Amino acid sequence: AKAIVESKAADFKSEEAAANFFYAFVGYLRDKVRVVSLTVPTDGAAYSIFETLNDRGLTLAPLDLIKNLVFSRIDGNKNFKLDHAQDRWTEMLALLQNVDPNKFIRVFWLANHDLVQGPKIFAEFKETYKTASAANEASKSLRTAAEYYAGLSNADDPIWSTHTKKTRRILSSLNVIGATQIHPVLLAMPHKQFSANVLEDTVRALETVLVRYQLVGTGRPGTLERLGAKVAKRITDGDITSAAQIRAEYKEIMTSDEEFTSAFSRFSEPTAS
Repeated sequence: AKAIVESKAADFKSEEAAANFFYAFVGYLRDKVRVVSLTVPTDGAAYSIFETLNDRGLTLAPLDLIKNLVFSRIDGNKNFKLDHAQDRWTEMLALLQNVDPNKFIRVFWLANHDLVQGPKIFAEFKETYKTASAANEASKSLRTAAEYYAGLSNADDPIWSTHTKKTRRILSSLNVIGATQIHPVLLAMPHKQFSANVLEDTVRALETVLVRYQLVGTGRPGTLERLGAKVAKRITDGDITSAAQIRAEYKEIMTSDEEFTSAFSRFSEPTAS
């Protein structure tokens, strides 16, 4: 604490200015800040209070609510260990330290379930993972998915080490283009253990979709997200196992060669001002 105070004091031009700041700060803590302590009989009651606070207007991120839900479902159940779920959650956050974890939750949901608006994800999550067993499996799935999601922004991530150089090159290109609408698809593929060759063909198909529809065709991101969620869910369910099937799913937004050539001839990348 002393080091923190000294560091902050160093920001001021004089000792007097620093002293005035700390006097004002202490006065604020004394006169304005109130700490409320709630003593509850069980951890379950604490989880209930946490969720109730969100219902009453204290905004909490979906990730906070999902963490609370998973732990509350598992806590007290003799078949599962809460500390194991907590360890997996800690590992998940460590993997996601360089990305937005709340975006990860959305991509995870789209890769495994249906398209849903952001604010409704927690309600859907709560309805889907009702039991301790389901919550325990969710904590495992989230931990595994986090490893792949973190690798989506880095083609050199060890998670792609067993795949071809061409796959990694295409993944780098997808990041340059902006591939957020197809992240659910990319997240779903490794979980179905696509072979290296199939995954290469698949990311190449996705690259074609993005270049033709989004980069050159300036198509609507919402359409890409809708199709991406649909494709990802079908991969997760085992209905899609090849690049040809993915191409077929995106056929509705694919332009003809003539249309693409014409659009490309007029295309220019905006320059930074």
